[in-house]
Amino acid sequence: MFLELGPAASTNEIARRIGLSQAALFKRFGTKSDLMVRALAPPHEPPFLDALASGPSEEPLAPQLHAIGRRIASYFSEIVPCMAVLRAGGFDMQHILQSYDVPPPVRAQAALGSWLQQAQALGHIRADVDVHSTALVFLGALQSRAFLAHLLGSVRPVVLPDDDYIDHLVDVLCRGILCEEAA
Repeated sequence: MFLELGPAASTNEIARRIGLSQAALFKRFGTKSDLMVRALAPPHEPPFLDALASGPSEEPLAPQLHAIGRRIASYFSEIVPCMAVLRAGGFDMQHILQSYDVPPPVRAQAALGSWLQQAQALGHIRADVDVHSTALVFLGALQSRAFLAHLLGSVRPVVLPDDDYIDHLVDVLCRGILCEEAA
């Protein structure tokens, strides 16, 4: 409901829709603010990290990055609207992120950077490439697309469909980082 109606969503209506009394809702979550944070804050571990945990394979890098990019893009398309509602509700994102042992954006960049470092060790990526900066570029390109899609809604400019965008992003990225023998 917070995504549908924003931070002004009524706790009475939330309780009614899930079949609880408002008192039961507050007993479980404490305050409306606590409920919003629990409902909308990013998970401690972004769901695409499991795709990075096993590391890259010996297979060509581009298809692996395509698959990872699709998972990351899906995550950002879900989490960006949540972050927007929290900001609209006056929440301090720094304060929310400090509640994590490792904030999800830091965890995501570290995991993708590590995955790229393993790809570098396999000879897929040139030795002179800073894999952690590359991870940030990749994540940033996917997050900014989700942000613009959320911000612009139905007024989206004419751009590539999501899968084509990810394919193009991976192709551009790979042209800059791949070893010649891996290209």
